Amino acid sequence: MFPHQNTVFEHYVNTEKKDWSPWEEKLQANWKPVEKEFHKINVPTIDTVRNRFIVQTLLDANSQVLLVGHSGVGKTVLIDGILMTLDSLIHYFSISFSAGTTSEITQEIIETNFERRAKNKYRPKNAKIKAICFIDDLNMPKKDTFGSHPPLELIRQWIDYGFWYDRAKILPNQICDLQILSAMGKPGGGRSEISKRLMSKFHIVNYTIPTEA
Repeated sequence: MFPHQNTVFEHYVNTEKKDWSPWEEKLQANWKPVEKEFHKINVPTIDTVRNRFIVQTLLDANSQVLLVGHSGVGKTVLIDGILMTLDSLIHYFSISFSAGTTSEITQEIIETNFERRAKNKYRPKNAKIKAICFIDDLNMPKKDTFGSHPPLELIRQWIDYGFWYDRAKILPNQICDLQILSAMGKPGGGRSEISKRLMSKFHIVNYTIPTEA
């Protein structure tokens, strides 16, 4: 049965009880901040607990994830917290997109975190089982003459086909065991709308502005 109180989104499936349980149960009772610097205090709320669970579950399922929300709502803090607690067999690295980011730079950064194993197959460095690439400000790159974002089209090509081309030899480089975790602000102020074609490749998590409480 669906829970009788609030909406289904205020509950999670408790596998031990085999029933719905409220997200409040996952909040630490009598929580107190430990950091001294005020700007580093991160207060856990139902939203942060719920979003962390959802993002972690999607990462475990090898899905591409995109967090969307206004600046300052805690997207990067959430992602940093998840990346710091990853299994030691998972390699992770970050790219911060800007208006000047090109597809060449994006390809180069990702490939430096991989090593060639076969003729044209690249796998994560140090024999890791997979690599997670965190892309911050996904919608910051400038559009080209034709209205597309070259760095985003490169990412979209890899998600669709699993490879991109070696720019010198014009041969396909297969990038294996890569996963994209990304975040972006709402369009406006230098940030543009990304194509629906790319958007359809991600599980999108909308990060809302925290309530006053």
